[in-house]
Amino acid sequence: MSGVLVYSEVDEQAYALIAWAKKHEDALGPVAAAVLGPDAQKRSGDYQRFGAARLYVNENEALGEMGEQVLTAALAQIAKQAGTDLILLAATRRGRSLASRLAHALDAGCVSEAIEMRLRRWRRNDDCPSVCFFTLNEVN
Repeated sequence: MSGVLVYSEVDEQAYALIAWAKKHEDALGPVAAAVLGPDAQKRSGDYQRFGAARLYVNENEALGEMGEQVLTAALAQIAKQAGTDLILLAATRRGRSLASRLAHALDAGCVSEAIEMRLRRWRRNDDCPSVCFFTLNEVN
């Protein structure tokens, strides 16, 4: 399975990322979301309402209380299991920290602090073992 994996510890920001990915689902593939930490199961319904086709839910409190290493390992495992092509993280303090760690863990590229994206072409790089590099010119 390919597609997009969305994560943010701030639900409202995750919804915005899901909505953007859903808008571009024809080019990017199905939208999945990681809903982690306390009350994840209860919160997961909203993620589906915003368009996430598949959810990865874990209520382990360690995911919220422990550092980025635990969260990075969890998201890397989810991305590998899902066969994700693209991971979208909100530009929160935690999201910025996770982006570089996750890119390193998955041997993938990382674009941070993106304000806008317009997809002209989506080209899968089959040489990439986990998260694939992509052609990102402009995004809308």
